[in-house]
Amino acid sequence: MVKDLKAIIALLATLILLVGVNPAWAAYTDCNSSNICMWANIDFTGTRQFIGNSPGERNLTSTGFNDVASSWANRSFFYDSEWWYDINQSGWSSCMDSGTRLNAMSVFDDNEASSTKIYTSNEVC
Repeated sequence: MVKDLKAIIALLATLILLVGVNPAWAAYTDCNSSNICMWANIDFTGTRQFIGNSPGERNLTSTGFNDVASSWANRSFFYDSEWWYDINQSGWSSCMDSGTRLNAMSVFDDNEASSTKIYTSNEVC
């Protein structure tokens, strides 16, 4: 039994070394469940900006994250969220449906987010 257990542990260790840990998944999980986050780089890497986990409006200029976002995750299943090109929720916008993520914003949207809003439900987007 011990010999079998050692063989299983050795096999698992080998698989972990061969496959490795996906850094994008690790960074994604840094944004805790029920939170909404944006990252400076694609694949949920680089500086992470915590948008929040409760309804409200936020300008990213006040946090030094204006025109920085390249990926986002809405890990909330209760709230939809939206981000805008301009401060005070104005200009072009894009929804972040509850329970969704985007590992690479489009060439048009990359580094454009200036404000966000978390809605009071998951039925807005």
